[in-house]
Amino acid sequence: MSTEENISATIEEAENYLTTIANHMDVEIEIETTVDEKRVYFDLSGEKIAILIGKRGKTLNAIQYLTQLCINKEGRKFHSVIVDAEGYRNRREETLKELAEKMASKAIRIDGKVALEPMPAYERKIIHSSLQKSDEVDTYSDGVEPHRYIVIQPK
Repeated sequence: MSTEENISATIEEAENYLTTIANHMDVEIEIETTVDEKRVYFDLSGEKIAILIGKRGKTLNAIQYLTQLCINKEGRKFHSVIVDAEGYRNRREETLKELAEKMASKAIRIDGKVALEPMPAYERKIIHSSLQKSDEVDTYSDGVEPHRYIVIQPK
């Protein structure tokens, strides 16, 4: 079996896995899958999709993690996996960028450190990236997974 056939079979298995999870949560979904080099993107849509997203995307993050394990279980070639639900990830990114700006302003206003709530690594990266070119604040992560959080402080 060629590598191309391998990834196709693995992706089909992952799609079945996602469908099974959704069905167990009483949600019917449609999946649009895109493969780009080493990234596999699953975009889920359906009527009760909010159930799959969960509070602040925690359920979606868990589903994404499990799907990544499913795709990479053979261990021959690593693929990063993104599971999105009706554009949630883009909306969340915008929200995090707005939060970063708001908390940076607060840190400057109070002339002190501002700690954000714990969040997954990729969400922390969005905050760090959005403030990295700032001349007024620095950011760093503190704490231990899964309770790692960002601190924003004036320069």
